[in-house]
Amino acid sequence: KESTLAYNIFENAKKAYLENSEERTKLNLDKVEYNTSLLENEKTLRKDTDDYGITYYYRGNVKDNYLTLGNMCWRIVRIEGDGSIKLILEDKTGSCSESTVTNPSGENAFIGKARYGCIRKTDDGLDRLVENYIESQEGVRQELMNWLSNTNIDQNILKNDKFCLGYDGVEHPINERNINTFSHSKAYGSTLNFNHNGEKCDENKIGLLNVEEIKYAGTKNTYLNNPNKFMVLDILFQNHTSSLPSTRVDDVYVIYSNNEGIQWNTTDSISFNARPVIVLNKDIVLTSGDGTKENPYTV
Repeated sequence: KESTLAYNIFENAKKAYLENSEERTKLNLDKVEYNTSLLENEKTLRKDTDDYGITYYYRGNVKDNYLTLGNMCWRIVRIEGDGSIKLILEDKTGSCSESTVTNPSGENAFIGKARYGCIRKTDDGLDRLVENYIESQEGVRQELMNWLSNTNIDQNILKNDKFCLGYDGVEHPINERNINTFSHSKAYGSTLNFNHNGEKCDENKIGLLNVEEIKYAGTKNTYLNNPNKFMVLDILFQNHTSSLPSTRVDDVYVIYSNNEGIQWNTTDSISFNARPVIVLNKDIVLTSGDGTKENPYTV
């Protein structure tokens, strides 16, 4: 529908492509293979598929995916396959036009910190190891839900969406720990379809970004980058032999993102920032704005 936010995002990107705009996000329907580097000065709306159909996602250091909701500034991550709109918090303190002034350190994109690190077990089984990890996230999930309930966002406009761990049940050798270099398809499926075998999904009205979404945005030098570490909803399983004879050690590492891209953490003593992600219903209507910081989308 022409009145929906999804329609207007797509049409604005198509217009920018036809005008060959250097400032606006341009529609580009060429498929991007996983881990493909950004084009020089890339600001595009790209196409792929997810669990719901065709998804269009922002890629690069785009400047026109701002949206105001609940007296807070958000960035649009992508249009999901059913037309719903995924958002990530940019600044919880006010308008998008003032976010550079009010949020120079990037910390206003977060609602708090939580311990979210390595979980290590011996002789306990991989499935139980992952279950321990999921249980450790319960405090993070509850913190997100509590925060949402205390905002003035009408939850009726939010979709109950899938927030999934990108875990595939495969053991990955210790030399594949570096998530920026090892084959994503081996560990995560390199896709925006989140119903892989072995993947753990939670349906909720608030959650965290998945590592695929950060990778598809371009990883570094994108609108998602923040100087602070923030949690990503994924895990990296590793196994190796400890210094003790014949002792197998299984580790599950938290994945996080910052200005350096996607990283992994090896200890359970570090706190990470929680950066809320919500999804607007597919029929959400655009009331004004062009997505720029000075004139963000409003719904």
